[in-house]
Amino acid sequence: MIVQFTDVIEKEKFRGNFPPFSNNRFLHDRILRVDDFIEQPYLGGTLDGEKQNFILHFKLSSATKEKVIKIRGLNCTFKDIKPNFPILTNWEVFIDVEKSLDRDIFIYFESKAAYGEWRLQFGSDKTELHLENPQKVYDWMTCEVVFDHIALIRASTPLNDESMELPRFLVFPVVSYESIGDDFRGGVGQPYGRTIRRLKTLSVQFARVKAYLIDELYNRVGLTEPHFVVPYPENIYNVPPMWATLSNPPEFTKRDENDWYWNTKLTWKEAY
Repeated sequence: MIVQFTDVIEKEKFRGNFPPFSNNRFLHDRILRVDDFIEQPYLGGTLDGEKQNFILHFKLSSATKEKVIKIRGLNCTFKDIKPNFPILTNWEVFIDVEKSLDRDIFIYFESKAAYGEWRLQFGSDKTELHLENPQKVYDWMTCEVVFDHIALIRASTPLNDESMELPRFLVFPVVSYESIGDDFRGGVGQPYGRTIRRLKTLSVQFARVKAYLIDELYNRVGLTEPHFVVPYPENIYNVPPMWATLSNPPEFTKRDENDWYWNTKLTWKEAY
């Protein structure tokens, strides 16, 4: 399990090569725009001695003009995507904009080299003649992409204090929902009220862990600091990452054995 404490890529730095994490706190309350300009819009980072795995998490806005968005990888390989859009090659994926609106999209990719630079380029799937050289045809064009939100989540062993790795939890995690709003019943049982939003919840149990690991997490985020939770970094399709807060402080039960090992439980609620 990976926990990441930072969330959304800084808007003003999206166009160039930069450290892809920021300290912006809220996930869903912003619009990030990649304008149509000469240089291709891209998101990138450097590779410093370690192959790294990431999850690109975004939601497209209805203001996106293109019908199809192409995401091309440089020095990285796409492994999985949710929802089930086709990965045409191991370094290129097409996103149907109309089918993607109001849906969280997760793309799992890994760097191909230990040193150098990786890059994700956003473009369209149309062709256009080069004005100065009519014989040259480009199949890659920049395009205007508008994100309701976008984030980059580490899915491999952390290399810095922006994230941490927790032990694997027991094999029966509980995934549920909590509705925000009012739910009433009339005198003869008719339902009425208003559901504003359904927040996902996740509950996991740990057996035989060192308490300091869970303490480190709780002391950093408490019950009010949102962070990314990646239950299964190797499988984003069945249990996607969550932007969430802890619901309760951890409670530790001492195991009946030598040395100081504990059982505990953590529960998260999706933050909006």
